[in-house]
Amino acid sequence: MGFSESVLICDEVDPILNKILEDNGLKVSYEPEITAQQILEKISNFNIIIVRSRTTITKEMIYKADNCKIIARVGVGLDNVDQNAAKEKTFE
Repeated sequence: MGFSESVLICDEVDPILNKILEDNGLKVSYEPEITAQQILEKISNFNIIIVRSRTTITKEMIYKADNCKIIARVGVGLDNVDQNAAKEKTFE
C-alpha cells in the first residue's frame, strides 16, 4: 500500500487506531455516525473500510466499492459483512 490509500472508519474505535493508520501514511476518514445511505454514496472513494458491530456491509455496498481492497472488522466475527458478496466481487 502506498501513501494514497484512504480508509473509511464507519464505527467508533479507539483513537489509537486512527493515529496508527495516519502514522503509516493512510488518509483516514473517521465517520462513526455514518448512515448506510452515506456509505453507499461514498464507498467507492475508499481503499479500506473498517467497521465494528454498528455497521453492516451489504452486498450493494460491496458492489459499489470499486476501489476497496480490504474490509476490516474490529472485533469478533464477520456476521455484519456480506461474505458471499465479498468473495464474488472481482477487484481489478
